[in-house]
Amino acid sequence: MDAFLQYLEASPAYRGRLLISQPPKDVVLAWARMGQTLELAGVTIVSEIGQSAPANAAHLKALSDALSAKSVKVLSVQYARDLSKFIVDGNEMSAPDAAVAIGTELRIKLGANAAKKPNDPGQVSDPFHVWSRDVFDGIAVRKTDIDAFVFDAGGTRAGTMLEIKRSNRVAVGSWRPYAADYFNYVIQLKLCELLGCDFVTVHHDRVGAEVFGDNMTFDHFGFVAGGLVDDSSFSTLAAESNRKNYQGKDVAILF
Repeated sequence: MDAFLQYLEASPAYRGRLLISQPPKDVVLAWARMGQTLELAGVTIVSEIGQSAPANAAHLKALSDALSAKSVKVLSVQYARDLSKFIVDGNEMSAPDAAVAIGTELRIKLGANAAKKPNDPGQVSDPFHVWSRDVFDGIAVRKTDIDAFVFDAGGTRAGTMLEIKRSNRVAVGSWRPYAADYFNYVIQLKLCELLGCDFVTVHHDRVGAEVFGDNMTFDHFGFVAGGLVDDSSFSTLAAESNRKNYQGKDVAILF
């Protein structure tokens, strides 16, 4: 797990309030159809068969209910590690049939156009992510995983969506969201708009087995719930004037 998310998970302020995408356990993926405009296609909740975490069940149901209330299609997808079997919304099927089922339900295109390569291919390891990159059209379809949601104290509403960027290539205090990730950010912002939750992207420099601590600084770029998501939203999010820098010990009051 990412060092910052491990730190957040250990904080008493967030006990029972975090939903973290962590393959092979539950991963929340947001999908979009690409055309003249980007259109949110739906959300899949993905896990390896037998690996879904019971502790996530209440948060996943709250998230699914909130999205369904906004007419967003939500699919449950489970897969065998060798991809020999899929279970899509409770129905067992082969990989080819799963591709058709997911494509049909989300109205996304199967195709041979290669998907955009990830910024750090070494961070992409779960079989579903690799399989879906190969199966769905890399031009007409975009997907992005949601790193984490922070829920309210009652665990019934997602208050903040978190996107975590870890890299020591650009120093904390100088890093800004990359324009190359524009569409991924827009997908997440559109999802936040529907959920009525804040969006925050965090950048820190703890990589590999390095640990995040109380006195370590991170970059914080936020987009507040209620903000209209349009063509200028990414620029607003990524603006230098939107940067805030905090230390680990500040997280208890942030999200």
